[in-house]
Amino acid sequence: PLDPPLGHFAIYRLWALSRRAIVVAPRGFAKSNCIRKSTLLQMLSRPGYSFIYATSSHDNAAQTAQILKTQFTSNSRIFDDLYLDNGSWFRALSAESRQRGGRPQCYLLDDPEYDGRAGTSLSLLRSYMEQLLFKVVMPMVTRRDTSVRWLATFVSRRHYAWHAMDVEETPDGPRSRDPRFDEWSRLVLKAEYKDENGVPHSCWPTMWPLTDAD
Repeated sequence: PLDPPLGHFAIYRLWALSRRAIVVAPRGFAKSNCIRKSTLLQMLSRPGYSFIYATSSHDNAAQTAQILKTQFTSNSRIFDDLYLDNGSWFRALSAESRQRGGRPQCYLLDDPEYDGRAGTSLSLLRSYMEQLLFKVVMPMVTRRDTSVRWLATFVSRRHYAWHAMDVEETPDGPRSRDPRFDEWSRLVLKAEYKDENGVPHSCWPTMWPLTDAD
């Protein structure tokens, strides 16, 4: 197996420090695996911890649920070292599913904007995301000990994720152009970045190594 990208650890740190966080990362960055690993750890180590996980399609939601279930039912290391019946729960669904009455400690959004149907307009997706976030998700996580974690893909700046990321300079420092996102933490992870000396680096060298030709 490949070593995970260092960016995953940057994501975990952001989640540990912030109740509201959005991360934009490249396609193929194993974002769903990043979510699964942290979810598994918290469900096992924090009794009674609860998650709602929403992604772009029912199939993707079912896949993540099955991967976690397999760990709980088939991983002997978990049986040997940890107590499973600790009251934690995980609910996976498509972002378009009807959602009522959920009160998780953490709401996970895993690329909810993606839509494989070519005819779906970006304006329709943006309107949908507006409703999902502020009419469905945020009312579920109003308690002090709750959080929202949103992972998005680096695709188009017309997507709603970039609206959430957009900030402007003010006399009081950077502020969100949309005040509803003022309390959110933000992180952008690019496939390639340059260090302070201008030397290019891959964000995941074992998966996307840079060559001299690059």
